[in-house]
Amino acid sequence: MPEKKRRSPARITNSKTFEAAIWTAFEPYAVKLIDDDRAWRKSMQEGHPQGPLPVQQRAVRRDDLLLHLIFQAFHEVTTSLDTLCNIPFYMRHAPPSVSRRATSATWRGLSTTRSAWVRYHVENYFHELYIFQNRVEAFFTLLRRTYRKQTDSTKLNEQCDLLEKALKHGFEGVVKTRGSHVHESRFDDATLRTLEGVEFIARLKKNSAREYSQWLQEALAEKVFWMTANNAAIRKWLDDSGRVLGGLLFMENGAFRFPSPPQMGSTPSALTTT
Repeated sequence: MPEKKRRSPARITNSKTFEAAIWTAFEPYAVKLIDDDRAWRKSMQEGHPQGPLPVQQRAVRRDDLLLHLIFQAFHEVTTSLDTLCNIPFYMRHAPPSVSRRATSATWRGLSTTRSAWVRYHVENYFHELYIFQNRVEAFFTLLRRTYRKQTDSTKLNEQCDLLEKALKHGFEGVVKTRGSHVHESRFDDATLRTLEGVEFIARLKKNSAREYSQWLQEALAEKVFWMTANNAAIRKWLDDSGRVLGGLLFMENGAFRFPSPPQMGSTPSALTTT
């Protein structure tokens, strides 16, 4: 079967085009993995077991294993950002039983209140921020180790350091808050305290949920606004990272810059900035 021709990726200007460029380089290998797996399954069904081609042999033909690792690591980062962007939507769309009642509501076996619903998503957002930062650090570590033997690896290290420093500076407050609420006490702020207070009074007086809907809407609006603004800043940082790293890891013709000296049949090429 002739090898599928690689498509030329679009100009790398953000995180999406950077991820697409990695996938474009990696796609032929991914297709080969699927074809090998299908052939192996077919041989098993026909009673003639034939082992699939070892991963090491695939990597000798092209540094596809490296592309696999880089694509997977960066995809973990973008998936984490997607989760961060989903949380404000989830928080604003509570189950009907939670939305309508002031007392503890049961929905498919889940017992919760409005304030607990808001708190859960706020704390989960802090947790996902922490995961995002860890995945970014893992991705940069992979790049540094991959290109550490390059004579001009300093360029890549410098850019990774700058990007990582910018992210840590932006996350300084929220990561500290997340660590505090996990290890010392539950996360708390004035908005949540007020919402829980009026909710508690409403339960004691057996008032309806309408009695404190204003506080709920204000809490939701504040948290959604903060999350949305924070996500926009993270996406801008990730787009800047994709643009910078794209200029370092890809050539003008869209070919991926494999590490040199060539160890697995790759073509040596120096890292350059754009």
